[in-house]
Amino acid sequence: MAEPIGANDRIGIAFVGAGLVAELHGRAVAACERARFIGAYDAEPGKAAALTARHGGRDYRTLKELVGDPDVDAVHVLTPPEGHVAAALAALRAGKDVLVEKPVAHRTADIRRLMRAAERAGRTCMPGHNYLYVPALRRAKELIAERIAIGRRYVRAVDILRDLEDPQALEGYVLTPSVRDGLRR
Repeated sequence: MAEPIGANDRIGIAFVGAGLVAELHGRAVAACERARFIGAYDAEPGKAAALTARHGGRDYRTLKELVGDPDVDAVHVLTPPEGHVAAALAALRAGKDVLVEKPVAHRTADIRRLMRAAERAGRTCMPGHNYLYVPALRRAKELIAERIAIGRRYVRAVDILRDLEDPQALEGYVLTPSVRDGLRR
């Protein structure tokens, strides 16, 4: 089991999965002064090596090797969803805290398994809420709470982050007057 982390210690983080999402997590870890990137494992040869070439750290050859590394305090599970449960369970059993990208699992029974494993290990297992603090989504939440209609067309998820920050980017969408007024605040 990992040793408790002191107030001045940096948390050692490793990734299971080294695709596009890992690149975003790598940037986030680099920006966090209390974290340090330890390395990555990916089932597809070469992906972890490419990621660690950009961000430093170690290219693990197996998941077992990654979770067995005493420098790793926490594991970000960034694989396709089918691999989330097995990787998270391996990390929890090795005494690591775990952040799992969404969807955490396809079945609620698997989420319960992760909860029980985290409880038994005395570790944290949590979903990655990447957009929880994004200003555009906070604004969308305000609009919904105010019962302001967002329009007749659905705004694609990839656009909503930018569109609510820049109302001019919403040109072409059908908006109710209350939405236009709300975006001007």
